Amino acid sequence: MWMFILILFSLWIGLGWLLLFLKGKPAGNKSFRRKVDKRFYDRAETVTVSLELTPPVAKTASVEDNDIVLVLDHSASMGYAPGSPLREAVRAMENFVQQLPAPCQVGLIMFDHEAQILCNITENKEDVLRALKSVGPGGNTQLHLALDKCGEAFAEGRNGVKKTFLLLSDGESDRKAADNAAARVREQAPNSTMICVGFGPYVDEALMKSVAGELEQNYIHVDTADDLEPLFNRLAGVVSGQSATDLLIEEQVMAPRPFHLETTGELHPVGIHQTADNSSTQVAWFKSLLQQQSEALSFTYTLKPECLGWHSVASADAQARWKMPNGTKDTASGAAGPKVLILPNGFAWAWWLLNPLFWLIFGRLFKCVQPKPQPQAIEESPLPTPTLPAPIGVPESQVYVPKVRPALVIGLGELGEWTLTRFKWQLQDRYIDNEVVDLVVIQDSGVHNRPAVTIRGCVLDEAERVIIQQDLRPYLEELRRQETPPESRYWVPWRQWLSETRPLTTYTDERRKARLALLLQESAVVSQKETEQSLSVEGQGEAEKLPLEERVKRSLKRIQEQEGLVLIVAGANDAEGSGMLAEVAHICASHGAGVTAILVPEMSASPETAGMVKELERMLIMRGESIPSDRGEQTVFAEQLFDRVIVANEFQHSAEVTSEAISHLLWDMLAYPELLEQVPSMRDDICSQLQLQGNALPQRSLWHWVREMTLSDLINQQWLGAILTENQVTLSAAKAETVKEYIAAFWDNSSMHQRLPTPLLTKSAKALPPQGNPLIILEELLELPLEKPYHEQKAYCDRERHAFSAYLEAWCYFTLEAESEKGQWGLVTLLEAVRHIEQDFEKLIDSVNKLLGNTALVEQLSFVSSIYTDYQQAVRGLRSSLERWIAVFVGWQSGMQVNPLPQDFVPVCLAIEKQKQVAVNNLPFPKVKETLEPLYKAWYGQYGDNLLQQLRFQVKSDLQTRHLEIQLRFFDSVLTHSNNLTVSFSNDLMVSLREALDRYKEVVFQWPAEDWVVAENVPNPANSLRLGNFSRRAYQEVNQVINDSDPFVSAAISINSSPLKQIFRLDENSPAIYAWPEEANAARIADNIRFMQSRQAEAFSPKVVSFMRDTRRLYDFMADLAKDRVTIEGQRIMLSRADRVFEVGSTSPQREEMEMFEDVVRQVVALGVSVNGELLPQPLSFWTVAPEEAARLVEQNSLVRAASGSPAWAMWKDVILGLALEHRGG
Repeated sequence: MWMFILILFSLWIGLGWLLLFLKGKPAGNKSFRRKVDKRFYDRAETVTVSLELTPPVAKTASVEDNDIVLVLDHSASMGYAPGSPLREAVRAMENFVQQLPAPCQVGLIMFDHEAQILCNITENKEDVLRALKSVGPGGNTQLHLALDKCGEAFAEGRNGVKKTFLLLSDGESDRKAADNAAARVREQAPNSTMICVGFGPYVDEALMKSVAGELEQNYIHVDTADDLEPLFNRLAGVVSGQSATDLLIEEQVMAPRPFHLETTGELHPVGIHQTADNSSTQVAWFKSLLQQQSEALSFTYTLKPECLGWHSVASADAQARWKMPNGTKDTASGAAGPKVLILPNGFAWAWWLLNPLFWLIFGRLFKCVQPKPQPQAIEESPLPTPTLPAPIGVPESQVYVPKVRPALVIGLGELGEWTLTRFKWQLQDRYIDNEVVDLVVIQDSGVHNRPAVTIRGCVLDEAERVIIQQDLRPYLEELRRQETPPESRYWVPWRQWLSETRPLTTYTDERRKARLALLLQESAVVSQKETEQSLSVEGQGEAEKLPLEERVKRSLKRIQEQEGLVLIVAGANDAEGSGMLAEVAHICASHGAGVTAILVPEMSASPETAGMVKELERMLIMRGESIPSDRGEQTVFAEQLFDRVIVANEFQHSAEVTSEAISHLLWDMLAYPELLEQVPSMRDDICSQLQLQGNALPQRSLWHWVREMTLSDLINQQWLGAILTENQVTLSAAKAETVKEYIAAFWDNSSMHQRLPTPLLTKSAKALPPQGNPLIILEELLELPLEKPYHEQKAYCDRERHAFSAYLEAWCYFTLEAESEKGQWGLVTLLEAVRHIEQDFEKLIDSVNKLLGNTALVEQLSFVSSIYTDYQQAVRGLRSSLERWIAVFVGWQSGMQVNPLPQDFVPVCLAIEKQKQVAVNNLPFPKVKETLEPLYKAWYGQYGDNLLQQLRFQVKSDLQTRHLEIQLRFFDSVLTHSNNLTVSFSNDLMVSLREALDRYKEVVFQWPAEDWVVAENVPNPANSLRLGNFSRRAYQEVNQVINDSDPFVSAAISINSSPLKQIFRLDENSPAIYAWPEEANAARIADNIRFMQSRQAEAFSPKVVSFMRDTRRLYDFMADLAKDRVTIEGQRIMLSRADRVFEVGSTSPQREEMEMFEDVVRQVVALGVSVNGELLPQPLSFWTVAPEEAARLVEQNSLVRAASGSPAWAMWKDVILGLALEHRGG
């Protein structure tokens, strides 16, 4: 029997030892091996677990020498409780230092309101780690002091090695001082790199980016403290300049039962999380290998046994993920185990009895008490969104919406600029989209010497200007060098211009200069918009000037596709207008677009006007024929230059005054198609004369006036209660009693709250100095996790921070609700209350710190103090948000701790007043006080209170970071302030406020009434028509109406038709200055007769004038006629030249002889080709003849004999005589 028992006992011990040996040996393989320091423990001992991982083979380059300075912001805002930014930053920097390879030496600088070097640059990493452990919370943030210390630290470092500055900060600092200090560091260490990490929502990102330098990757923003350790692990490779092999370990520890996780080794984990069923805890480490390593990596952690038995220390879910420098990845999985034997205290010697067999058989009898569930942060239900009363609805109404015909409107010269600017304002005032009408003003470079035209704040932008910049002198010098200038440029008086002292880069004094500049202009100064379009099309890198013709062509293409109009506005007394009009029309016609010209005559005709009129007369009569122009040194033909020529009201004493009627006429022509239907069609030189009188009532500018008045009264007067004097804003002080009421509500947990304070906060209200005792804080607070590992302390503090943020949000919600009910914005009062609460926490921290001499309570009090610091930071964040909003609306105020505003930042209240004044100045209505102000008072009385109820501040908590921010609601819009207050943010806010009010503009559009217009007399009511809803009252004598729906226009227009010369009061002998060669040459030929024959030449018809573009070619053809080189063969008219015969025309009994003759002249002289398209050669010899004999010789030709009987032959005889006089010398 005893032998049997002995055998069983031996088997019990042997099998138990075998199980203990096999399951207790290291688990896994060399890629991922886990082991324990021994196989059995009593419950009081600590289990040390080691992980060994063999890195994959990866090629790494040698690491460069680098002096690295860590600069840590330890200001009070960084906190100090576990999980606070400061504690997480210290842990992240400890990991960072441990991972750096030997060639990298490290130093440490700590700063708040002052800076100190805690550790100079050293190769001993332990010195840096010890210095990091000494970091505690401080005061304010003064970044420039840290940068100055950085320069000192670099000076103590190694010579000739790379320098890296790694900064972490969460606050704001003096930007100018910091920028200057950063510049000094770069000067001292030219090869240095500055990497800045901005933490949290209130960091001054603009400052941090400026310090970091030009490279965007040198600034990194981090939202939460949990992101700091992973970030610094990645930065270890970045700073060392080495492509690292990255390792992420995810270990599954059997905790919280049967073990409790105690420590996690020297390398801090990047995450510790319990699984959802609390069956295990995942511990994650991250490490960068910056040098090739053949030995296994080791990680350790310790466990405290919680349950008796035979237990595995980790599950089989563990993984090690490797990422190589070349981007490839590798994964190693860990096995379960090893298992360890946990025995009662004092029974470790009995392992042979209480071996694994015992626990396999009887283990279920020893229940393992489940741990007390960790308290979880209470997920507060969202606070209700403050309800706003329904806005007053907009009454249904039929607002007249004008439909404007697409058009290209080209303005020439000064009058063109005034008219187009005024017309642009009118289009904007009537809410016409910019894409409908394309505006282009063509001017010479002299525009730079005069102020830009501005109409009620409206100016033409770069996209709407083409500025001709052409120096005429080089071309005139070229004409001087030529023996004979080309016939097409005989009209250029180059001798006269070269002798003048006036600059030849401006053309406002001479219409011929204006046209010549246009002809010579290869390219024009065009808009940035057009240049960008050309670059996007052509893919070129550098902006090039677009040719003037290309600029016009692009607009024409769109207008033609939309069946729009092309209009040109020009003043007869404007050299740019009269000189460029026909040429710009020629450009349009050459691309298939006919032009409607609107001409403004001067009060008394000048030679410049006479020249323009005679040129236009020829082009109108000959509009079915091809008209040549020599732009760009080549001949370009175009037909039908003008669809209409409209002569409008006479020029008044200035272009500014004259433009009022012309811009009105432009609007009427494009907005009311019935008007153009009333304009007679063109025939010969018969043009339409339109005389307009009228007024345009304000629409958009009226609404802007109402809107800006409303914003001023609503926000500045009622809501803010601000007093504005000379760009100074004075706010009413917060009422002391109201502030005390809100502070009391915060501390006493009154029934007004929807969320409860934390137990610590409840006790703190009783501990407030001077009456309170800080020791009260420790009563019932027995669960402080002082003996717990860091990750449990962090979880406790995270719950405290979460609960306090939720409570603070509820208190802020209550306060803003109470202020909103009073019709006030509430921020000044709330800010004053927040400042007092912040001071209360400062007093609590001071009272607790005074008790730190009590060694028995030092740990508890230090822990509580660190939580208070986190509370205080949450309150400071709220204060910062409040201060930013106050600064946005009324500017920086004394006592604010946010950075002063940029110099160009305009607070909203001042911007409102400024824009209100602009709206007042831009309202073109003479009866503001009598008519508009009573209407506005009634409007504001009806809508003001409801609008005020749509405007309120509310508090919002970020779900991830729990940072509180103040938001502005206006109707359905929710606006959040920018962390860095910029001009664009203020502008965006103003835009949002205005857009919210724009829903009521149609109410104001109903205001116009009959008494807004004044009755006027019309000179010729029988031949006039009127338009506009209230035009009957304004022009009672005019019966014909073409549009009576538009309430914002009232006009009367008379329409007459007359020859162009008659309208301009010109006769045949009026002196003229010509800018086209045809008229200039014809005048010169006539002058030859007048001077040499002492008589006036017969008046030349426009058709004959068109042949005189090249008088030499016309003279050569007269020689062909005189020498019988032109013959009639059957019905064909033939020309012999250069031993060849060309068909140049045909005869027909149905056609008049003079018509056939002039058609042949056109074919040979104007076109220069045969009817078959063959280019005609020049005659081989020059015709020398006595002028008196020339006509007689020509008349002998059979073609001419038939035509000489026409009354027009007398004119042709003078033409031949003049040509002979012109060319008799060869």
